[in-house]
Amino acid sequence: MGNIVVSPHDKEGQHHMMATPTSNNPNGGSAATAKNKSEITVLLLGAGESGKSTLFKQVQFFHGVGITHDQERIELIEIVRLNVLENAKNLVAATQHLNIPIEQPENRETAKLIINSLNTNDLEDPSWSKRLYSLWKDAGIQKAYENREKFQLYDSTEYLFENLDRICSDKYVPTVVDVIRTRTKTIGITDMKFDVGDGKQLRLVDVGGQRNERRKWIHFFNTVDAVVFLTSLSEFDLNLYEDNGYWRVKESLRVFNEVVNNALFYKVPFVLLFNKRDLFEKKIATKSFSKYFSGFNEAEEKNPVACIEYMTKLFLNEITEHPLDTVSVKTLSAIDHDNSKQVFEEVKQFIMTQQHRE
Repeated sequence: MGNIVVSPHDKEGQHHMMATPTSNNPNGGSAATAKNKSEITVLLLGAGESGKSTLFKQVQFFHGVGITHDQERIELIEIVRLNVLENAKNLVAATQHLNIPIEQPENRETAKLIINSLNTNDLEDPSWSKRLYSLWKDAGIQKAYENREKFQLYDSTEYLFENLDRICSDKYVPTVVDVIRTRTKTIGITDMKFDVGDGKQLRLVDVGGQRNERRKWIHFFNTVDAVVFLTSLSEFDLNLYEDNGYWRVKESLRVFNEVVNNALFYKVPFVLLFNKRDLFEKKIATKSFSKYFSGFNEAEEKNPVACIEYMTKLFLNEITEHPLDTVSVKTLSAIDHDNSKQVFEEVKQFIMTQQHRE
């Protein structure tokens, strides 16, 4: 990614997740970094929509737990169908908000049903596959979809609508890919453990990233051995789900600042993952990156490497209280199984190497 010059500077605002260190380390830091620990706790953090849960599901898949089992996926049928329904409602609402007419009369009728009465049980009827797919292909809906940065829509929208024949079958069982591509909001705390050799286990903890979930993060700050912080590259033109007037990049930078500079994480291995590189590269082909970053060279805005280097500098400049030699930066496409497996293995090796340095 090239040489990155970090120029720490003062930040405005207060740190909302600061806590009092409980270790004997005079510089703060976790009390749980001893070499002889049999369990290494890795906290998966990031603002909402960063892709934490997607990566968590991929790691489950790597290790043959959770969503690899048919019964667990069967229990997620309603979640997948709810994603379809929510996307359909958001698209229909967007046509109204953006004053884009739905062109075909039968699709306008379908849109009314979606807004007024359709529920996930109705999607067991295969006839809804044809109706929803017809609506999806309507010129008005497609025009709204092209302007999706102006409203809230899941990344998985196109994938789900292109798989309606399966999803609206009464024999439907979600595939692993369906579950990975489906948005599941993390409420509370989810964790898993797996062996990493030398008699050690790694415990990966996923905590909800929405604003109202972050108060739960601090309960892990005293015992964490490493942090993996995700941010979405493709959110540069989007606002928050929970606050539609607040820029997602600004929120992610603010949360990153609060976490990485927390005294309890001093010298704790820290991995910054820039997720959704696949969506990002597609987006900058048609959207202006420099429009959102006044300091970026407009001539480079179609160059994904230059854009990612710029984003990396923005985030690393937030680090004022954490040693840079314990920070690793990587890019990721969490929906890509092979890429996720490779990057997570690199993350794991970085964490283990840092642990041995303690």
